[in-house]
Amino acid sequence: MESFWVSFNAVAPLLLLVALGFYLNQKGLLAGEVLATINYLCFHLFLPFLLYTNIIHNDVKKLLNPRLFFFVGGMVLFIFIITSLFIPLVEKDSGSRGALIQSLFRSNYVILGVPLSYAIYGEQGSAIASMLIALVIPMYNVLAVIILAIHGTQSDGEKKENILIKIVKNPLIKGCFFGILTLFLPFEIPKFLDTTVSNIAKIGSAFPIILLGSALNLKGMKKNVLKLSLAVFGKLIVIPAIAIPISVFFGFRGAELTVILTVFATPPSVSSGIMAEQMNCNGELASEIIVLASIFSFLSIFLWVFFLSYYHLL
Repeated sequence: MESFWVSFNAVAPLLLLVALGFYLNQKGLLAGEVLATINYLCFHLFLPFLLYTNIIHNDVKKLLNPRLFFFVGGMVLFIFIITSLFIPLVEKDSGSRGALIQSLFRSNYVILGVPLSYAIYGEQGSAIASMLIALVIPMYNVLAVIILAIHGTQSDGEKKENILIKIVKNPLIKGCFFGILTLFLPFEIPKFLDTTVSNIAKIGSAFPIILLGSALNLKGMKKNVLKLSLAVFGKLIVIPAIAIPISVFFGFRGAELTVILTVFATPPSVSSGIMAEQMNCNGELASEIIVLASIFSFLSIFLWVFFLSYYHLL
């Protein structure tokens, strides 16, 4: 039952910020040019700083479990490949394909992964979960840029020509790159710089969630009910049902399996909505998926933890 309340306490603040964004949009305070400008700032400034700080405050040089590290990386890539092959078979619209694929392979690991791992397995779970941040954040963002560039609304020639350029120039990729680079510097960055960067990053942790609410279209959700059902069920049920048995087969149990569960069974990353919008995919659909998956994750995470505990795997 504790896992339910941990999930609730982690997700409920997100939903309240979404509600605030929706309210501000309805009042006309966060709409039109103002909304577009803040979206741009989040994508090009606040989120890159957030990713940078998440990475530099988790030292991958103290890698505790290389076997788990490489397994999770391989599973993320595997899920990315199978979703990239499956979604085009069931969805015709290219922009929606990008949003759906991203929502299925990418999770809200930073916000939910570490606290859930700590709640279930204490300091051991938290240490392992923190170690993986330096892996999953760069992977999620590189793969997201690739799939969104492929399915963004532009000509085929432009896509093929610009995918590599978009990866290199993407602000979130730059944030990850400089974060990893900082980890291997022979000295620590000055305290005043670390504090400044962290303060900017705090904006990146809240504003994107408010923007999710401002982008919500309740009437539009009705027309997307099939896509939303596919994404939410796929993310919270199908993807974990693929990843967990494979993890058990390879011998992962206890704290390791708990962390794997938080990588693959948590709702999509908050930043995925802004990324989809900025890269000419269906940002509205991506935002709707994040909100609905976050709501239903209260129950799904609790059930996954209960199921694995019942069979003495955690």
